[in-house]
Amino acid sequence: MKKNVNRKPTVVLVVLLALALVTVLGAYQLFLAYQRIPTGLEYDGTRDFRIANRRVTVQTRSISLGNGDDGDAEILVSSGETSTKLPSKFSDDMWTFIKPAYISWEDVDGHSGRDLLIWKPSFSTQGPLKAKEFISSEDGELHVLQVPLERPIPGH
Repeated sequence: MKKNVNRKPTVVLVVLLALALVTVLGAYQLFLAYQRIPTGLEYDGTRDFRIANRRVTVQTRSISLGNGDDGDAEILVSSGETSTKLPSKFSDDMWTFIKPAYISWEDVDGHSGRDLLIWKPSFSTQGPLKAKEFISSEDGELHVLQVPLERPIPGH
């Protein structure tokens, strides 16, 4: 009878540790899933990232046409000595708020580590976001995806 009583605290402790482990792993998976959701960058702004021990800068510039509600934009990606301009679009009118660039983190090149995906809106304001370029976690350089990815615009 005494052996049975001594096992109860041990069983409770093992169950609590297992629940804690499952909770931590679940929270980690939710964190990774959240990072796959594209996050909008400013209409005109600069974000710095540290990827593969390199400083990478993603700058967005909105080029207003007419009343300035929407138009062309460009994304300037700088990594090391290399800078690349990517054409984009934006919309900032009363009904649609579509940024010129969105980013998310996901392993797309098969190396260990998450890569920075650069998402651009389609030329239609109702169309999906498309990711054709990414910054690799392996070398910190801008690369082109062989098969572009598509996702809906967050919040639309």
